[in-house]
Amino acid sequence: MNDRTDMPHAAPLPPARSKSLRYAVAIGSLVAVVAGLAWVTQQLPGWRSPKRDPAGTPVSRALNILKFSLSNEGVNLAVWESKHADPKERGFPRPFEKGVLGHFDFPFENPSDQNAELGFLQSTCGCLGVEVALVPAAEWAPYEEAIRNDPLKANAGAAWDWKKLEEHKTQGIVVPPGGKGFIRVAWRGRKEPGESLNIQPTIWVQPQGKMAERAFEKLLVPVFMSASVEFSPPKANAGVLGVRDTGQAKFLFWSFTRPDLNLTLDENLRNPLLKLNLKRLTAEEMTEMRERIKRLTPEEFKRKQSEGEVFPPIAVAAYWLEATVHEQVKGKQLDQGLSHFYLPVLLDGDKLPTEPPMVLARVKGDIDIGPAENPDKVNLRSFPASEGTRVTVPFWNNNAKLDLEAAEQEIANLEVKVSKQETIGNRTKWILEVRVPERGFSGPLPDHSAIILRTKTTPPRYIRIQLVGNAVQG
Repeated sequence: MNDRTDMPHAAPLPPARSKSLRYAVAIGSLVAVVAGLAWVTQQLPGWRSPKRDPAGTPVSRALNILKFSLSNEGVNLAVWESKHADPKERGFPRPFEKGVLGHFDFPFENPSDQNAELGFLQSTCGCLGVEVALVPAAEWAPYEEAIRNDPLKANAGAAWDWKKLEEHKTQGIVVPPGGKGFIRVAWRGRKEPGESLNIQPTIWVQPQGKMAERAFEKLLVPVFMSASVEFSPPKANAGVLGVRDTGQAKFLFWSFTRPDLNLTLDENLRNPLLKLNLKRLTAEEMTEMRERIKRLTPEEFKRKQSEGEVFPPIAVAAYWLEATVHEQVKGKQLDQGLSHFYLPVLLDGDKLPTEPPMVLARVKGDIDIGPAENPDKVNLRSFPASEGTRVTVPFWNNNAKLDLEAAEQEIANLEVKVSKQETIGNRTKWILEVRVPERGFSGPLPDHSAIILRTKTTPPRYIRIQLVGNAVQG
């Protein structure tokens, strides 16, 4: 019952968000899945308590009027999973992408010998609308059974006449004796991935004209918002590389909503020093991973999922991406120090809707900077953004014949100077000066930020020294 025909995959993409926010979203989606049954309980305070009308007055249920197939004491819960699924895996919220139209149909019938009335009492912020279709018994029975057995494979009649129900305390539709039909609850989520939708409209039911015998049915549809594709980890380290070394990192991509997930690599952004292997998991591999997940404790699953070893069990498609970083290939070399690569993954031929994953690698060179317990790094620490900051850091070049100079910096408003000091044996001491001007930047620096030096050789070799710091306001 996931209607996505009006939402093409290649829709305009939102601005990319930071990796930290994007990773928080992935964890939010995971929490929504794992805590599904708890979510249902929280949405239904007094789940088994006597039902009351909106004014708080206890009501008695109208006997022998409308029978709702999914009702449990006046609460109709949309169960997305097949009835043959493990009971522990049923009743969870279902993921939907932002802006995608979805619906669930609730079956009802009038087994009495008198007319019944049905109306729409109260909506919720997550509900787009409520419609009703009265259908012939011969068409109602198979669809009703399909909804109870496996709603994702159930198909409503194409010619059924769906009538919109407006919110009204007294006006509804009449269901004749023996009449059968479905109430369709629709939504189009506008929340961000990881957030739940509040979809639980209230329906009133009564014998025609007899408000004193009115009862209420709540229609609850557990849904949470999901990104079109997610991945883990947001960044991975391929290690420290020496001359002609290689390092590897692995990423796992998955989708909760797209069984036809289409990921490719942007050939225009390929780097000869970075070899990528993108492989879709087969149905057998997906099943095998789900079986592995069942044997994990919650703590093990959380750790392995954050490391990109397993996907959440309700994923419908997944890809492995193996990244191999080369220190040098055919005359090309990585910069010494810390390098980073954004992985050029495309979704349906377009950029990912969030910042792509990153692989890091560090090439050990001739520069020794920083304490032994935390080397190859310049730390600006926290400083007032309104004042800027300046640090002076000594470092050693282990090749006394090699001269250095500051290169053009990737970070705007960053001033860098290097000056040569004494030489002892084959080692030369240098002084590195780094200055951030007043209001040069705000907030923490990205963890792949670097100071860039270069050698005075032909061709030059670039040296990247990791830079950390946080410009605070006030």
